[in-house]
Amino acid sequence: MTRTAGGDTVTEEFALPAEATLDRTDITEVMRYDSERVYRFRREAGQGCACESVEQFGYPVSSVRAHEGALSLSCHAATAGEARRILEALREDFDGVRLLCLTRSGDDPDRHDPVIVDRGVLTDRQRDVLGTAYEMGYFERPRETNAEAVAAALSIAPSTLAEHLAVAQSKLTEAVLECDG
Repeated sequence: MTRTAGGDTVTEEFALPAEATLDRTDITEVMRYDSERVYRFRREAGQGCACESVEQFGYPVSSVRAHEGALSLSCHAATAGEARRILEALREDFDGVRLLCLTRSGDDPDRHDPVIVDRGVLTDRQRDVLGTAYEMGYFERPRETNAEAVAAALSIAPSTLAEHLAVAQSKLTEAVLECDG
């Protein structure tokens, strides 16, 4: 997505799959590729846009994708804590906000060992449990919350939380270690 500010208006561009159709006259197609189309529109600034919710933290939105009625935003937050604060702000303003991917860059610029993990190995419930535990700070050191609080937020027993976390962590660890050969 590209944004340019001009006084009280913002011009935005976004891409959709080529087969998608738009029935709005305020959105103009500006480019057509084999697999996608790029659209542009102008709007008033300060209308409660998801991008503005992210950018209020000082991080520009680096990409925006619309797919099957959902909007996907990407940004590069400085810390996991900042990412969590951005996520919380989005959830206050919009329904159905989910964290789809969190990537961390290494401190050593010469060390690269990227791994692609298929999150499809997790059930929806395992993803929900892991995501909630992460968002609540369960994996932080020191922990920002405990298993009982996470379980309560999910309306499950602590033993059920432990089982979901163990299975999900096992699946993810296996996927990461398989990449080593």
